Amino acid sequence: MSLNVSDFDLKWHQDRAIHIDIKNKGNSIAKDISLQIRADKELTIVVISKPDDAEISYEKESNRQRISIKEMSPNETISIIIKVETGWFYLSISKLTSLLVSVEYKDDRNKFFEDYRDGKALQINLKMSNFAKVLLALIFGSIATLIILRVRASMASRPRRRFKRSRRFG
Repeated sequence: MSLNVSDFDLKWHQDRAIHIDIKNKGNSIAKDISLQIRADKELTIVVISKPDDAEISYEKESNRQRISIKEMSPNETISIIIKVETGWFYLSISKLTSLLVSVEYKDDRNKFFEDYRDGKALQINLKMSNFAKVLLALIFGSIATLIILRVRASMASRPRRRFKRSRRFG
């Protein structure tokens, strides 16, 4: 299995396509191929391209996409393209999240061995978008301006006291 990306940064409300190639390097048919893509809750996975005979299932509670393929001939390569999307807003300016991609299959005798498994983990750093930075700056600037105007208005409405000099000393 190979991916077209390594760890990367992704801004809020952006998406990125990831190309996954699965190649049968053996000399026999691979059966019951299962590609699992699991992401943290901050990410959404959308399958863009898959083989015609592939079945897709989605597990919402674990945010996992499972793509099942019946079989692959020797030296055959299957390409799958997914899109990873982020949301609009997160509680932190930068957040580290992950995407796990794993594949497993059985041999022509319908046996599964540990060698028939591969997996990769991508670290994705979610960063604040420029739009969000400008929006937060405008919100904080507006709040600061309102506070300053309110303090000035309350100081201007107070009666001014004039201190009289004491004539005792002098």
